[in-house]
Amino acid sequence: MRIHDLFTGERLDLNDLTVYFTIKKKLSDGDEEILVEHNSDEAGITITNAFKGEAILQVTPTDTDLHPGDYYFDIRCVNAGGTEVISNYPNYGTFVVYEVVRQSFSV
Repeated sequence: MRIHDLFTGERLDLNDLTVYFTIKKKLSDGDEEILVEHNSDEAGITITNAFKGEAILQVTPTDTDLHPGDYYFDIRCVNAGGTEVISNYPNYGTFVVYEVVRQSFSV
C-alpha cells in the first residue's frame, strides 16, 4: 500500500511512524473491541520504503477466521508521541465475510 499526506497529496514519510491496521465489528467500537490488530512495530505490517510511504500488510488465516457479517477496518499512522498523522490512504473501509475463510494475502 502507498500512504499519502491528506493535505499535500505527497507520499507520507513513514520514518518515525507506526502504521496500524485494525478490524472491528462496528466503526464506533473502542480499542478493547478490536478483533484483529497489526502494526509496523511488532508484526503484520512491513514498511518497505519509509520515505515513499510504502508498506505491506500481511493478513493471516487467523485474521480471516471471523463469523460471517459486515466488518470495518482502519489504517492509521501514529508518531512516537502517540499523535495520529492524517493520511488519505483509506482511513477506514468495510468488507463482508460471507463464510469463514482461512487464507493469507498481502496488500
